Amino acid sequence: ADMNNALEKDSKAKNAADAYLYMSLAYGALKLYTKSIEINNIVINNYKDYSYLYLAYHNNGVNFTDLTQYENALKQFESATSLNPDYADSWVGKGYALMYLDRFDEALVAFEKAIKVNSADPTPWYNKACIYAKENKKAEAIESLKRALAHTPAFKHNAPHDIWLNNIREEESFKALL
Repeated sequence: ADMNNALEKDSKAKNAADAYLYMSLAYGALKLYTKSIEINNIVINNYKDYSYLYLAYHNNGVNFTDLTQYENALKQFESATSLNPDYADSWVGKGYALMYLDRFDEALVAFEKAIKVNSADPTPWYNKACIYAKENKKAEAIESLKRALAHTPAFKHNAPHDIWLNNIREEESFKALL
C-alpha cells in the first residue's frame, strides 16, 4: 500500500514505470492476476515512451494465460513482440496462446522466432514437440523433444504425463528419451 500511495502522489517520478512493473509482478506472483493487469495497464496507458513498455504487455500476456484467456493473452504478446522482437519469452508466450487456440501453424512460427532469438531456451522446442505429437507427426515430435531435453533434462519429468504428448507415448524412441 505504501508503494501504491507513493506512486499515486508522484506517478511521473523518474522510476515510477519500473515500480509499477515490479508491483505487477508481485501481484502476479500472488495469483492476483486481475490486479496485476490493472497495474500493467497504468504503464501501458501512461508511459508510451518507456523503454520496457513491452514488458507490461508481456506480463499482461502471462496473466491472461494464467486466467486461460488465450485470445487476450495473444493480443498482449503480439503487442510485446511488435515493441521488442528480440524478447524470446514473448514469442514463447505468443506461441503458447496460439497453441491453446488450436492455431498450430502460427504457434510453430512463433516458437521458431523464439528459438532464433534465444536458441538455448528449451521451452519452444518442448512446445513444438507437443504440437507435432498432437498432429501425429511423430518423427518431428520426437526430434523436438530430443532438442528440449538436450537443454533441460528436467522435461523428462513432464513428458510422461503431458497429455499433449499422448500420441507419441508408446513410441520406442519416446521411451528411449526418458
